[in-house]
Amino acid sequence: MALQQSNLIERLNLVMTGLMHMNLNLDMNTVFICLVTGHVFTILLIWAYRRGHDRDRAVNAFYAAKMLQAGGWMLAMFRNEAPDLLTVYAANTLLFMAAACEAAALLRLVDAFDRRTRAMYIMLTAGCLILFYSVALGTGMEKYRIVAASFGLSLYFILPAVKMLRRARASLLMKITAFTSILIAGGTFVRGIVAWTTDGPTSLYEPNVFQPLAFLLLFLLLFMGNTSFVLLSKERADAELLRLASYDDLTGVRNRRTFITEARLALEQCRRKGAPVSFMLMDVDEFKDINDTYGHDMGDRVLQEYAGLVQAALEPGDLLGRYGGDEFAVLLPFADERASDVVAEAIRQAAEDSRHGSGIPFALSIGVVTVHMKDRMSIDKLYKLSDIALYEAKQAGRNRVMRTLPDVHAKGDGIAAEAAG
Repeated sequence: MALQQSNLIERLNLVMTGLMHMNLNLDMNTVFICLVTGHVFTILLIWAYRRGHDRDRAVNAFYAAKMLQAGGWMLAMFRNEAPDLLTVYAANTLLFMAAACEAAALLRLVDAFDRRTRAMYIMLTAGCLILFYSVALGTGMEKYRIVAASFGLSLYFILPAVKMLRRARASLLMKITAFTSILIAGGTFVRGIVAWTTDGPTSLYEPNVFQPLAFLLLFLLLFMGNTSFVLLSKERADAELLRLASYDDLTGVRNRRTFITEARLALEQCRRKGAPVSFMLMDVDEFKDINDTYGHDMGDRVLQEYAGLVQAALEPGDLLGRYGGDEFAVLLPFADERASDVVAEAIRQAAEDSRHGSGIPFALSIGVVTVHMKDRMSIDKLYKLSDIALYEAKQAGRNRVMRTLPDVHAKGDGIAAEAAG
């Protein structure tokens, strides 16, 4: 057994020795041309796809990254024909700036790029360039330039990964992109360590065992950067389309269709558990007079303020939707009569006491119904019952909460009772 292990170790040593002395003869110009072409075609394809659309800041940052990367690798092609000022200093400057722009583009796609982040990347880029120039001019050795460039570039990929992983509802695509960024950052950092600890050549320009791994990392970075940006951009566009289809543009709350869809699911959950559920229907008293007196623009501001104060009175899990005009609906899963009375009165009181940022005072009338979900109850039935109570609130003088008693209503003995304040 010991002899077999010894033979295996000897064979591995022979393989590693052979690799270290193998002349891989990679065509450097071909590799660099592939990198430049990849970045240029990325710019052209995305430009063609987004032609006619508004170019946002994420797209602008991504375009800048691709142009800078193409320029940096184009300068690197002439390493043996042009002075180091262009092929080393200018090329690496462009690549550092490109890494910052690409990281900014990804962060903008996930709404995580603010002034603080921008300032941090500006300082990071300045620090990396100062370190690189200091090492390059101070030592004159390519080995240490590789170390400085590798350690610096690895830092650019960490923050986008952390931001994506820390999102409360990070998509699977974001998580994969984040882990890929960490993998690339780790590979870049390891390349710096290898260059630091290895006496042999580790440059991209000299055949060595690490050269193909370095180029594999570069192509992975090219592929990951391009694909991740395109897919995250598409994911963001899809989410925006879903939001536009599901939420009211003016107030930002659910539209009627979305509210009904989610309310049905909540009703079924309450039915399975035999729990109570309350439904509220409300509108602004004399809203037509507000529009006629102050204009529809001011009426829209009232609706926005109205939606905000209602939302502020609700708990996570409660549903708010705009049924149309100034009519809003609220579903309170697991809320009995007492709990729903408290919420309804809090909403009414908030409107009455509000400082009214719109400058226009308004009051709310609210109709409430509570059912115990032992049997099935449709959202349409709840709407009709609460609409009865809302009508009674209007008839009773407005600016009040009225409650429908569904059992009494079913017997024809009455339709509504005023909620306890």
